[in-house]
Amino acid sequence: MTHYSQRVFAALASRAADAGDESGQTFVEYALVLVLVAVAVSVLAAWTNLDTAIGNALQSVANAL
Repeated sequence: MTHYSQRVFAALASRAADAGDESGQTFVEYALVLVLVAVAVSVLAAWTNLDTAIGNALQSVANAL
């Protein structure tokens, strides 16, 4: 996912650079926001897996007590 989003961002930035006006700057800013959201979703997905593992470990401790 990260490699794909980097390629998309590079393509969008290239098109924005060719535009030559300020609307391209706004376009690049929106592209950066989209990349940031994609990274946040990836981190959230990893955090969910970590949260489940921690919950299972704590439940094991509680069961042992």
